[in-house]
Amino acid sequence: MKWIIFLAMVTFLPCIFYLAATGAIIPLIYIFIFTVQELFNPIFENYGLFIMGAIHIFIYSAIFYVVSIIIAKLLYYLSKSKQKIFVGAIVIAIALIGLFPIYGGLHHSSGEFKSLYALLLQM
Repeated sequence: MKWIIFLAMVTFLPCIFYLAATGAIIPLIYIFIFTVQELFNPIFENYGLFIMGAIHIFIYSAIFYVVSIIIAKLLYYLSKSKQKIFVGAIVIAIALIGLFPIYGGLHHSSGEFKSLYALLLQM
């Protein structure tokens, strides 16, 4: 139960990814993909981007994990059928956040905000 909630938060919740003068509001999974791509780049010269990405991944993962544990403990005392309903409702609510144009932005050249699903279509 806590892992389902954790994965929903990692996939859909907006995280501020700050890099000195620029940044973006993107889900943690994007930060992870960006950091792994930077690590496996054949010309790996920009250690700062990798370190900043790793710091963001560590901090946001810890926060999301603790929140998912707290939610799972609160749901523990309900019956199994009610637990499934509440977990489903939480995952749907988190996924619906992706419909709002709150992702992207905070960048010099393209400060526009889009929904998560519009960002996925651009990839």
